[in-house]
Amino acid sequence: MEGSENLIRPHAMNEEEFWKLLETAKTMGIDMEEQVEWLIRTLSGRSVREIVEFDVWLHSFHYASCQSSLWAAAYIILGGCSDDSFDYFRAWLIYAGKEVYNRALQDPESLIPVLEKLEDYEYPECEDLLYAASDAYQEKTGRNDDDYQELFEQITGGLLDYPEIELDWEQDDEEHLRNRFPKLWERYGEYPMG
Repeated sequence: MEGSENLIRPHAMNEEEFWKLLETAKTMGIDMEEQVEWLIRTLSGRSVREIVEFDVWLHSFHYASCQSSLWAAAYIILGGCSDDSFDYFRAWLIYAGKEVYNRALQDPESLIPVLEKLEDYEYPECEDLLYAASDAYQEKTGRNDDDYQELFEQITGGLLDYPEIELDWEQDDEEHLRNRFPKLWERYGEYPMG
């Protein structure tokens, strides 16, 4: 995208600001949808470089959470988990906050108390978060998603393309899943959230 080099400067938003923005968003509405709408409005009021930097952080954490063990946990929790559902689950995990995110990467069973706090109508997926920066960019500039994706690719150089995951579990091997995550299985194996 011509002229984009003037829109972006490195470190427009640091990691602490990224997490703080998500924490603030969670106080700005009665549900996740309203909160992400607030986040989009807030980002659209910032510079294009801050919007993209937010997205770089988001994609970095999303990339880092692309783990077989986390997918197995999501499979148990949701009662099945497609590629898309795993993307949305990981977005929810990021939205849940830095502590929850970091603990879950080390021990997916640490999610049980967080999941138990969800209301009946809430679900551990946050697809809208994945598009928040693009939506904010469109709101700010009037340009379309293709323009944003081109800008994002140009800036990141494709460094955040998602890896192929080699699963170390089988969907139909309930015994393995039960043994690997006994607490998750006890809570969600027979009665998943999905």
